[in-house]
Amino acid sequence: MKKSILITLSISILILLFLFFTFKNKKNINKKEIEKIELQNKNLETKDITPSVVDNFIEEKEPSSSTNITASPTFSVKGGLYKTSQYIIITSATENASIKYTTDNSDPITSITAQIGTNITVDTSMTIKAYSFKRGLQNSSVAKATYVIENFPINVAKRDMIRIPSGAFTQSDGKKSFKHTISSFQIAKYEVTYELWRTVYTWAKNNGYVFSNPGREGHDGFAGKEATTSKYEPVTMISWRDAIVWCNAYSEMTGLSPCYAYEDRIIKDSRDANAKACDNTTCNWKANGYRLPTEGEWQYAAGYIDGKKWTPSTYASGAGSDYSDIEETKKVAWYDAGSTKNVGTTTISNKLGIFDMSGNVYEWCWDWFGEYPESPQTNYSGPLKGTVRVGKGGSYYNLAVIVQIGDRGKGYPYDWGTNYGFRVARSR
Repeated sequence: MKKSILITLSISILILLFLFFTFKNKKNINKKEIEKIELQNKNLETKDITPSVVDNFIEEKEPSSSTNITASPTFSVKGGLYKTSQYIIITSATENASIKYTTDNSDPITSITAQIGTNITVDTSMTIKAYSFKRGLQNSSVAKATYVIENFPINVAKRDMIRIPSGAFTQSDGKKSFKHTISSFQIAKYEVTYELWRTVYTWAKNNGYVFSNPGREGHDGFAGKEATTSKYEPVTMISWRDAIVWCNAYSEMTGLSPCYAYEDRIIKDSRDANAKACDNTTCNWKANGYRLPTEGEWQYAAGYIDGKKWTPSTYASGAGSDYSDIEETKKVAWYDAGSTKNVGTTTISNKLGIFDMSGNVYEWCWDWFGEYPESPQTNYSGPLKGTVRVGKGGSYYNLAVIVQIGDRGKGYPYDWGTNYGFRVARSR
């Protein structure tokens, strides 16, 4: 009996030992399998991927911005002011892209007036907006170009404008002076001729403009008559008010933005009945139309040599010595004579190629006449109020002392005479 119990006990112990070691081995195997799987996962995560695979992956899932957007349109002719019609070709650097555009300044993406095409003949002032598109790519940004076509009689000469570079100079009248910084602008190469005056005047009269004076052809012509063989003499017998109204008409006739307004209305009447509006007009210096130069701009252009050197205020514009040197002054100024002369003749230009800034006719400027400021100025345009306007350059009627560029003439806004004329300027 005891022997049987011992045998049974021994067998039970053996079974327990077998189960123990089997479970232990199985646990170790599972642990090794887990470690093996984790290592495989780790190797998979850190495994090097070839550049071609990376590039393909990115290209398929997230294309770069340089390849998924259509290139913006470009115009074969830049926007600007032109005297004749322009043929415009719109293109995109993206191959086989299409172009959609408008010519009425509306958004080509949403406008019902938008057209698909690439070739446009611009024969009137317009703003073109265009964008490029291609299937599978994003639309381009909208490109814009503004064209101003003057539609001005091409046989009217002496209308040239000269671009004046920005800079700083000492503005002086020979007694007082101040440092004056001037932004780039344009000024006429010649004084306004009677032919140009008459052409714009005639258009203006048919388009709602009214003038106090019709202008005269130089000194010897007849007021308000058609131009003759003396058409290149400067217009005379016009007031400051006439000049600013004419500048507005010249701007409007050529498709530009008029500069002069009163209470947000364009000045179109220079008669005495409209004196308040004329004399209290404001000038929009950012407009691209024609206007009178400021006194500072006028003297800057009259004295400019190379941006570092300047003609002294006691010289005539373009002269090599002061006004007392008659021979030198006669080279550049028409003065102490019996009459006006054709612009740009008998005298030489100044360093910028501008004629008659000294002599021939007094030139109206924008500024009210007043004392010079005592501190440095930028684009100074004179006092806010006054009774007389500045005139520069002297005239055929004056002695040499008056044609020096620092001399400051003056006249009431309604004054006119055979020695009063003007030249135009533009801010841009």
